[in-house]
Amino acid sequence: MTGMHTELDGVLAAQVVFLYKGANRPADATARVVHELADRLRADGIATSVHGMDDRTHPHRVRPVTGGWLAQVRYALGKVRDQVAEGRFIAETAVALRRQPDLPQVIVSVDYPTGIGLAPVLARFRRRRRLHTISWVMDDFQDQKLQRAPWALEAHARRVVDQLALRQADTIVTIGSCMAQRISRQVHRTAEVIRVWADAPAGTPDPEAVAEVRRSWGATPETTVVLYSGHAAPHHPLGALVEAAAGLADEDGVLFVVSGVGVEMERLRRAPEAAALPNWRFGRQVPKEQVDVLLAAGDVHVVSLAEDVTGTCVPSKTYAALARHKPVLYLGSIDGQAAQDVVAAGAGLVVPSDDPEAVRQAVRQLADPTTREAMARGAAAWWPKNVSLGGVIDRWRAVVARSMPPAGDANDPVMGREAG
Repeated sequence: MTGMHTELDGVLAAQVVFLYKGANRPADATARVVHELADRLRADGIATSVHGMDDRTHPHRVRPVTGGWLAQVRYALGKVRDQVAEGRFIAETAVALRRQPDLPQVIVSVDYPTGIGLAPVLARFRRRRRLHTISWVMDDFQDQKLQRAPWALEAHARRVVDQLALRQADTIVTIGSCMAQRISRQVHRTAEVIRVWADAPAGTPDPEAVAEVRRSWGATPETTVVLYSGHAAPHHPLGALVEAAAGLADEDGVLFVVSGVGVEMERLRRAPEAAALPNWRFGRQVPKEQVDVLLAAGDVHVVSLAEDVTGTCVPSKTYAALARHKPVLYLGSIDGQAAQDVVAAGAGLVVPSDDPEAVRQAVRQLADPTTREAMARGAAAWWPKNVSLGGVIDRWRAVVARSMPPAGDANDPVMGREAG
């Protein structure tokens, strides 16, 4: 591991360091949030860096597969390779942290890989008071895997390690009150809630480009486009949306569009009942630079999170819609943070994810232009104060500020020596 020190030592020579395995992936939504926060801290004069895994060995390159035994063996070998890469990432990070004589002062470990929160804990035994650790929890996918038998053993082992890291962290930050409650039950620690943010697009999307996307779907200017975009995993159920579309197939003026990738998206593409609907379209995945046009083309944005995984994550697409003043149709539990925010903003409706009739009635209500305009005004008023980067950065500044020791603090082993 000595060969990596020159590069890593430079990355870690900062006052605040974020550790996130996907930090080098441009399309990773969490990476975007991490880098935006790091940029703001740098603008405040705090030396800040971000450290992630080499993208060539990033675990997201291996996808679940179906097929014969050979495909399954290849997938299993890929998982082993990824776990080895994750272990090396954690070990190298811990060793490099121990080599730093003074900095960093604050380490923020973000979610994954399992055990990343232990790297700064291991490193700080030499300088316990100087290195403050913050565990930033955005997702709890292990809890979802525990519900699926093939993953239960691995998920349980990862859960034990993750909970150990949470217990050792100086501060825990999460993005929803429901997630904070779950953390409290698991590790008997209090987590500070700071919402994830979504900033508005840099400019107004080209109206003609937006109109062209709508025309490609067969939508007129008067059509209400109900859009689900982005990733759709098994815990983002869309079956009730298909049944609702079937119930509205004979009514003009409403078009359902799903655009993106994921297991649930692929399941729908193979489902004959969805393909046969006259008011249902499958859109293509768009590159990053075209996302704003895609989101502007939808009139109502669908967010879905299965009720039994409430508290394991907060769907960020909720806030992307609110940042663009778009009404949200939330399929899931009202106990979820995003669902509560939609209601608080007066910017959408929340209905159960498995109730097609409730979804159908909600779509009828949202098809009314007057209703949508009122909800758009609610989103426009609520979003800047609550989930824009400017609206939450002060909370993060406060967390970082109280984590950093005062200059020349005599109670700090390292700072005390420096102070004489």
